[in-house]
Amino acid sequence: MDKAAQIANFRSLVSSKQANLHSYYEKDRVYQQQYNAEFSKIRQLERELEDLLFYKKKAMKEYTYMEELITGDGSRMGRIQLVKPGRLEGRALESIQNRIDSRKKAQQQTLAHINQSIQHMKQKSTEIEQELEAARRQLLSLDQYIATNQSNIQRLKMDIARVQGQIRTLS
Repeated sequence: MDKAAQIANFRSLVSSKQANLHSYYEKDRVYQQQYNAEFSKIRQLERELEDLLFYKKKAMKEYTYMEELITGDGSRMGRIQLVKPGRLEGRALESIQNRIDSRKKAQQQTLAHINQSIQHMKQKSTEIEQELEAARRQLLSLDQYIATNQSNIQRLKMDIARVQGQIRTLS
C-alpha cells in the first residue's frame, strides 16, 4: 500500500473516531443534564421531607395535647359528670351536660382527624423516602455512565492522537 492510500485510510479513521468522539460528547452533555435534574429532584424531595417531618412533629404535639385535654388525668372534660338532683336543676344540668358531651364529641373528632393527618404524613414521608432512594440510585447510575463516557472520550482522544502521529510520520 502506498503512502497516499495509507494517509487517506488514516484520515478516514481519524474522521470516524472524531465522529464517535462527538457522539460521546453529546452523550456526556445529556448525562450531565440528567444528573443535574436528578440532583435538583433529590434536593427538592429532601426539602419536602424535612417540611413534612416538621409538620408531623407539630401534629404529634397537638395530638398529645388534645389527648391529654380529653382523656388525661388532668382533663377537666374527662372528669365532668353532672347528676340530676331535682326536677328544676335537672333540666339545667342536663342542658349543660349535653353541651359538655357535644364538646367532648367534637374534641374526639378533632383528635381522630389529627391522628388521620399524622398517619397520612407518615405514609407520605415513606413515599418520599422511597422516591429519594430511587433518585439516589439513578444519580449513582448516571454518575457511572458519566465516568464510563469520560474514559471512552479519553481513549478516543488518545487513539486520534496516535493515528494523527502516524499520519505525520508518513507525510
